[in-house]
Amino acid sequence: MAGTGKTEQDEEDYHVHLLSVNFHSLQVVSRPSVPSSSSSCKWALQRTRDRRTSLMVVKRLEVMGLAVAVDRKEKYLRFLLDDGSGACIPCILWLNLLSLTPRLNQSHLHCAVTTQVQAELSVEEASKVRLGSLIRVQGRPSSFNGNLQVTVSSLQVESDPNAELLHWLDCMRLALRNYGLVAVQH
Repeated sequence: MAGTGKTEQDEEDYHVHLLSVNFHSLQVVSRPSVPSSSSSCKWALQRTRDRRTSLMVVKRLEVMGLAVAVDRKEKYLRFLLDDGSGACIPCILWLNLLSLTPRLNQSHLHCAVTTQVQAELSVEEASKVRLGSLIRVQGRPSSFNGNLQVTVSSLQVESDPNAELLHWLDCMRLALRNYGLVAVQH
């Protein structure tokens, strides 16, 4: 009911553009039955619309910032993005997709080819990440050792100096008009 202040959960599927200040406001709304797996956690942002508080489920997101730390290992690339709005955003790009996927038989050939292509793209994308690069990341929220992070599905190194400003404007416009998020003071 409008104005009751009750919390309800919206089950819509959003691809959310976020600044780090909003990213770090994500909260777990349901946990998997297997405690060690964060892949099936549901993440949400609290929002207010028409004096009603609800949760907006976030399955996919997009963030952008400067790479202020880069740690490349054999199986993954871990990096921190700083968009200037608050704390840095930890990101992880898995490079060992082929070893994470079980052997697929002929009936799953399409899945095997898709996984192979994704693995090759991950390695190629990882090679472009450098300290100080402006990076746009698409992925999903996840956690590791209780810390929130973005599991990267794709990334682009931006060469346009206006890209970060446009991302900020887009995030603020979407937060106010579409997501019902209140501006956070820091």
